[in-house]
Amino acid sequence: MKKLIQVAVVLLLFTSIVSVSFAGVSANASNADRGTSLYLTRLETFYDVKATSVPVYCVVADFSDSIISAPPRYITSVTAHMPWGTETKEGMWRPLRVSGLLNKETWDNAWTSFCRPGVKNKSQIESVKPIERLLKDASSYDLILIQLPVEPEVGPGHRTTFTVVAALSDGTTVEATGTMIAQSISAPAGWINGDTHIHTDIEGTLQRTEIRNMAQSYGHEFTYITDHLDLIRTSSKLNGSTANQKWASWWNLSQTHSLVGYTMCPGIEVTAKDANGDGTADGDVLGYKMPSANPTNIDNLSMTSANLVSAIHAANTNAAVFAAHPDGGLGAGIPTAVMSAGYDGAQAVEFGEDFWESSINSGFRTAASGGSDAHWGWQFVGQSTWAYAPSWSPTGSWSNNVNAIADAMKSGTIAASSDGSFGYFRIANSLPGAYVSARTGSTIYYDIDARALNNGYTARIIWDLYRGSTRVNGGTSSILPSGGVLQLSSLSTIVQSGTRPYFLNLRFDYMDGIGTVFSSTVLCGPVYVTGT
Repeated sequence: MKKLIQVAVVLLLFTSIVSVSFAGVSANASNADRGTSLYLTRLETFYDVKATSVPVYCVVADFSDSIISAPPRYITSVTAHMPWGTETKEGMWRPLRVSGLLNKETWDNAWTSFCRPGVKNKSQIESVKPIERLLKDASSYDLILIQLPVEPEVGPGHRTTFTVVAALSDGTTVEATGTMIAQSISAPAGWINGDTHIHTDIEGTLQRTEIRNMAQSYGHEFTYITDHLDLIRTSSKLNGSTANQKWASWWNLSQTHSLVGYTMCPGIEVTAKDANGDGTADGDVLGYKMPSANPTNIDNLSMTSANLVSAIHAANTNAAVFAAHPDGGLGAGIPTAVMSAGYDGAQAVEFGEDFWESSINSGFRTAASGGSDAHWGWQFVGQSTWAYAPSWSPTGSWSNNVNAIADAMKSGTIAASSDGSFGYFRIANSLPGAYVSARTGSTIYYDIDARALNNGYTARIIWDLYRGSTRVNGGTSSILPSGGVLQLSSLSTIVQSGTRPYFLNLRFDYMDGIGTVFSSTVLCGPVYVTGT
């Protein structure tokens, strides 16, 4: 039985003959009057060795005005060519026009950053925003999904080159070539991995089956569905005529889409009102461990951040509340003035690392989570939360597994990862989220466990342990083999007076024989140590 690789294609059009090759991705046009080009959204697409599908996205752009007077064209079929065969899907899909919105030079420069794997710096994040804004307008083009069979039982680092060819209604074709790379990671017992911020087609285009397929392609054991509460209560896509009935329909869908080894969990996103009257809402709040009954005590855009946090905590025993994308990104950020609202954590990956560190250093116990905030498939590139949930089981009941994951979110025994790389630390054998007491001036010991993805690249791990804003210790590993592990034990620091937060920043540099290909981040903590 062959495994399946799931390829999704987003198509946009050029209107001149072009043959483009950059960032390791090729695109070719074949029409003299209204040429087209196809780009891959990821230079290299990674997938878990146990996965049965992996999303691969492609984009093509139209910069010419000449198409305005010409009959519209459609994509009529998409064919994927692999070393062992082809797969074709037929349909009638719309392309997306870019003319008048971005010029080709701007697009190409931004695309180099957009398609690269790994963490982007701030300038790269800014450079890709014009492309992301275009792709977010899902009403103007169609997303094409095709299932590709792959050879079974491949090992980590196995690379597959494939070519996608799209046929258009006027007889022209466009194509792009990319690479898929199998990977794995060996986490310690009790740790599981999943996206804690993602949306369904209630407010984006992602079907729950597509979300599950994407999650499993990255080896995730769980996903939190976090649709906006006001949209859940009013969506025409849910069964029922009342808000209570729609909530019940939405909540139950998480259970029906869970499988052995994979748990889909119901969460929510709610927007706080503009508390200070400056015309800007005070950011979005994520709620985990939501009740089966509609939480009528929670309202969108009518409650302050602090009131929202209190309401979500009251909605269910051990409910956890996190600040969503607090540093902004394409979404609204959270004013630093409201970091005292009582959050259990913050979405540090993506668009939240600064808020997370500032919150910790301001004396608030704020755990770090990771999530994609994906509304469309091209946004999902493996961002995740590692959760220490030892009572979760691949064959456990849905309610048991949901509670195990929610308890980890509430207790803060989690770490945020930009791509699935793993890491955590302990102080005095206590996991993140814990409070530790020790005599002021005494020596306290800590351990660090960091694990690189096994994907064919060697890895270098850079670690920094902070006590508040002070860097306590840090270092850089030697060049490790693919899937290498850095374990440091019995490291020591002196206990300070008062209560001090400790947190860990990890960077993974994935390397080939020339240098660093891409980097990823893991953020973990805090553990609070009180000197007595």
